[in-house]
Amino acid sequence: MKLALPLLLLAFALAAPASAAPPQVPTPAAVQEILAQNLALGDSLAGRPADPKLAARVEQTVTDGVASARALVAADPKSAEAHDLLGLFLTVAYRPPSPRPAGVAPLRRGSAVPAEAKEGLEELRAAATREPKAPGYRLDYAWALVLIGEREQAKTELRAITDTFPALPARERDRLKQLQAQAVEAAPPATAAPAAVPTEITWLSFDDALAAARRDHKRVLVDFTAEWCTWCKRMATDVFPKPEVIALSQNYAFARVDADQQPEVARRYKVSGFPTVVAVDAEGKELKRAVGYKSPQEFVDTFQ
Repeated sequence: MKLALPLLLLAFALAAPASAAPPQVPTPAAVQEILAQNLALGDSLAGRPADPKLAARVEQTVTDGVASARALVAADPKSAEAHDLLGLFLTVAYRPPSPRPAGVAPLRRGSAVPAEAKEGLEELRAAATREPKAPGYRLDYAWALVLIGEREQAKTELRAITDTFPALPARERDRLKQLQAQAVEAAPPATAAPAAVPTEITWLSFDDALAAARRDHKRVLVDFTAEWCTWCKRMATDVFPKPEVIALSQNYAFARVDADQQPEVARRYKVSGFPTVVAVDAEGKELKRAVGYKSPQEFVDTFQ
């Protein structure tokens, strides 16, 4: 395959506008051109920049890249190249914690390999299966195994590539050697320490809470309130500071919406009385709601 390393995120962020799904199916060459532009900038680009605005833009472009690659696969399900591109995007969207340059953190955190990375591996394996005589696809698959910390499996795959392709072209031979070194040096996935229980709720805007939920694989609790609402103020002082309610932060991002200041959000969820708390998924789809004042235990029983 033509990619030395699919280190793509900042290149994609700068080269493509952050937008919804592409208006037309992109060509593999067009997607590859975006990926290839900043390969020389280094592995840190596969991380999440510390700057929140750039980080959000990078994550959005990764989402757009996955959508573009899915469109390629849908348009030509038998294309090994399309499956390979989808696999690269899905795999690089997740990086387990590992040493990296200052100011760079993984796009996805956790001790277990999530569904998106597993799907990426399957797509890369599918590409290699479709083109068994093309070592680049096998190298992409081995690279993904190294990236997510599957060290022993990566070593097995690299040995198989060496046996299957004894006379690789110079560029792919160099890449094989690099991956072999990385597979030896890579530490196994670290077992994440149990997440500390937060001591207070971090309140976000509605849009920021949705972005945080997508990033952290959570849901959102939206507290609809109004300045004049007495029972809303009771909730703020008697319910939300309670440890059992704060503990919900492990599964939810919290958003507070003043219905007088953001009537469009209140209308979206047909909120007419206060306080109302609505649980939504990371895309904003309503899951459940609580209307009126709830004691801390009632609140937890509703949304746990």
